[in-house]
Amino acid sequence: MANPTATLTSLLRSASLTDHDEILKATNAVLKTSKLDPNALHARAVALLKLDRFDDALRALDDGGDTLASQCVLERAYALYKTGKLEDAAKVCKEGNSRGLKHVAAQVAYRAERFGDAEEIYKQLVDGTQIEGEDMDLRINGLAVDAQLAWQGAKGTVESRNEDFEAFETAYNVACGCIAKGDYNKGNFLLKGREIFYLNLKPKIIAQNNALATATEIQNPYLSKRIFVSVPKLSHGERQFEHQANILQRNHYTIELQALKYEGVAKSTLSAISKSPSPTISPSINSLSVLNAAAHAEDKSGKVALKQILRLLEKRPNDQFPYLKHFFKRLEESTDSLDQDVRFAPGLVALLVSLYRLTGRITPIKAELGKSASYWRLKGKPSPSLFHAAGISLLESSDPEDSRAAGEIFSSLRSQDPSDRIAIAGCVASYASSDFSKISPDLDSLTPIPQLISDIDAEDLENAGIPSVPSNNPSTTSAEPHGLSKKRSLDEKENDTPAKKQKTIGTRKSKLPKDFEEGKKMDPERWLPLKDRSSYRPKGKKGKKKAMDTTQGGVVRDDALEGVEAPGSGKVVTGGGGAKGKKKKGKR
Repeated sequence: MANPTATLTSLLRSASLTDHDEILKATNAVLKTSKLDPNALHARAVALLKLDRFDDALRALDDGGDTLASQCVLERAYALYKTGKLEDAAKVCKEGNSRGLKHVAAQVAYRAERFGDAEEIYKQLVDGTQIEGEDMDLRINGLAVDAQLAWQGAKGTVESRNEDFEAFETAYNVACGCIAKGDYNKGNFLLKGREIFYLNLKPKIIAQNNALATATEIQNPYLSKRIFVSVPKLSHGERQFEHQANILQRNHYTIELQALKYEGVAKSTLSAISKSPSPTISPSINSLSVLNAAAHAEDKSGKVALKQILRLLEKRPNDQFPYLKHFFKRLEESTDSLDQDVRFAPGLVALLVSLYRLTGRITPIKAELGKSASYWRLKGKPSPSLFHAAGISLLESSDPEDSRAAGEIFSSLRSQDPSDRIAIAGCVASYASSDFSKISPDLDSLTPIPQLISDIDAEDLENAGIPSVPSNNPSTTSAEPHGLSKKRSLDEKENDTPAKKQKTIGTRKSKLPKDFEEGKKMDPERWLPLKDRSSYRPKGKKGKKKAMDTTQGGVVRDDALEGVEAPGSGKVVTGGGGAKGKKKKGKR
C-alpha cells in the first residue's frame, strides 16, 4: 500500500493542481495516521476553499489549533469573508501585511460598504509591486469601488480608459458609475453592446421589482404581494448593497400598505426605527418613518390623517419637523457629533430654506446656508448642492466679506472637482472686483456671452412689453386665468378706452359750480343760503300760502293783534285757560 504522505507530496508537486478532490482525499488519508501533520492540515484547508466548502474550511482551521491559525491567516480571512462574517474577517486581516491579505481586506471593506477604505487599499496595491496578471483584477475592482462611491454622492479617483469598454466587467462597472452620476446616455451606450450578458446576470429579484415598479396600474395588490415575495432569498455573496436593499424594503412595505396591512407595516417599521439612534440622517430610517406614518394614517387624507399623525408626533418628539426651529435648537445644544450632523444635514437645511422663502423671510437664508457650509468644510465632507446654494446666496450681498466667503466656498468645490462649472463661475464672480489676476485664467472657460443669449429674440421681448406687477388684491388675482401672461403691449394700452375713470389719488375735489364759465360774472349772493337769496321762489301751494301769511310787506289783520298790549300800558291780559278743578285729597 502506498504511503499517504508520499502520495500527498507527489500531488502537491504536480504541475497542475486542478483536481482538488484528490488532494482532499490524500490529506484525509494522511490525517488518519498523523492528526497534527501541519502540511496535511494546511493542504486540506486550501482544498476545501478551492471546492467552495467555506464552512468546512473554517472547521478544519479551528481543528488545527493555534499553530495552524498563525500559519493560515490568509486562508482564515478568506473563509470568514466568503461566509459573510465581515467583522471577524477584518480583524484577521489586521494580523498581517501581505499582499494577499490586502486583497482580502479590500474585498471585506467593499462588502461591508466601507468604500472609502476599499479605495485606499486598492490605491496601495496599484502603487506597490504588482504580480503578473493582477492588473486586470485591480482595474475591475477599482472601477467597482468608484461606481459605489458615485452612488453615495462621493467622487472616485479612478478615471475610465478606452480599453475599459472592451471587456464586459470593466464596461459594466463604468456604466454603473455613469448611471450613478446621472449620465444615462453614456451608461445606455456602454450596456447596449453587452445587453444579452447583462440580462443573464441580472438577479431575479431586481427584475421582479422593476416589473412591479413600472406597472402603470395595479389591479390586484394581493397578487402583486405574492409575486414580490416569491423570489428566493440570496446568499451572502449575492446580497444587495444597502441602497438597493432599502429600495426593495420600501417597495415591500408599499405593497403591504396597498394590501391594507396597516398594522403589520406599523409594527415592522417601528421595530426597525427603534433599533436606530434618533435623530439620524440615515435615508433608510427616515424613509421608514414616512411609511410608519402612512400606516397609522391608514390611507386617509386631510384632517383625519393629520389627527393620527399628530399622535405619533407626541410619541416621537425627535420627528417634530413642524417645529423645525425648536428641533434645530435642541440639536445645536447637543454635544453628540451625530446630532450635529443631523442639524446641518443638507436635506433639512434645504427644507428650512424653502420654508423661509415661502414665508418671505429672505434675510435668514444667507446665515443658515453659510453656517451649514462652514460646518461641512470643517468636517471635510463638502456637499456640492449645499455649497452651490451657500455661495450663490453670499454673492447676492454687496458686502466684500460675503464675496470673500463665497470665493472660499467655490474654491473648496474646485479642489474637489476642477470641472465644476458652477464653482468656476462662482470664483470669477467672487474675485472679479477684489483680485482679478486670480481669475484671469478662468475667463476662457466661461460660456461665451453670444452663446448665452443665442436663444433670446430681442424683437419678441420688445413686442411683449413690460411685465405688469402682480396685484395683491385676491379678487383681481383669482379672476385672471393661470395660463395667461400678465404682459400687455404698448399699442394695446393706447388703443384701450377705459370704461371707468380712475379716481385721482392726492388731489382735492373742485368746488366750482357745474355751469361755471370762465369770464362770466359770478352771482354775488352765491354764498347766502338759498332762502335768503332774492331769486328764491318757494315751490308748491303750501309754500305760497305760507308766504301770504307773513307780515313782511303785507297788510296786518286786526284779529292778529288781539290780546297784545304794548309795553308799559299797565293792562293785564288774562290767559284763556280752562276751569280750575277741585283739589285732590291727599293721603293722611
